[in-house]
Amino acid sequence: MGFSSNCCGARVRVSTAKQEGEILRKIVHTLLVLALLLPYIFPEIMAILGLSKVHVYMLVATVFAAVNSFQIKKPLLARRILSEIRALRQVLINDILDQKIVRKVPLMERFTQLAKTTEERVRTFEDKLIEYIESMERDYEKRSGYIGATFGAVAIAFSQLFFGDATFYGILSLLVYDSLTAIATTALNGAAIPYSSTSIKGALLGFTSFLICLLALGVGAYKALILAVVALVSEAYFVEDNLALPISVSLTYWILENFLGGLL
Repeated sequence: MGFSSNCCGARVRVSTAKQEGEILRKIVHTLLVLALLLPYIFPEIMAILGLSKVHVYMLVATVFAAVNSFQIKKPLLARRILSEIRALRQVLINDILDQKIVRKVPLMERFTQLAKTTEERVRTFEDKLIEYIESMERDYEKRSGYIGATFGAVAIAFSQLFFGDATFYGILSLLVYDSLTAIATTALNGAAIPYSSTSIKGALLGFTSFLICLLALGVGAYKALILAVVALVSEAYFVEDNLALPISVSLTYWILENFLGGLL
């Protein structure tokens, strides 16, 4: 009975850690996507720098690809650096505490205890930091690097190159639909969409939120509804939503504006 309780408790802790990791990962995702909207939010700065949106997004895609390749080839670098910092810090502390003169100082005992306590707290913080970073990494990201971020950056650069400023709505789909759907799917229990890992509750939340954002930005009701449906299908059924969402939503908006503008 005790063994069973311990197993259940361990499973709950693992599940909670995964949920926290997914939510943290999506918070980072949201901040990165917000940064990708900056060329649209501050076009005057782009003009001063003499850069086009295509230049910026190609540069971002290259940076993400470089980081991804580094992650694949040096996956344990963070732990190695942390280990070296700890070793250096311990040597410095030991050198200070081992000095004969220092040992004769009346308050040295309290200082020694303070140094040890501080070291323990710093180690705890470092362990927690590594734990949170690893909890945000999916299993396939640990094996293959941060391909989601790389695919997203490539998809946005591709969309900007071929579909122009329609890419704004593709980025918006990553910011609103993808983030809210993933968080809701992780945090809320419920049935999944058939043949998909996305929950119905998550999809409804993402769909409704994205639709409201589009309407608030002045997109026509029919166009907004079509874009929200495309976002739902892309996120639920494509293998890599970070690649599919920006391209499919940007392409759809581009088609609606250039070929079906008079009908909707």
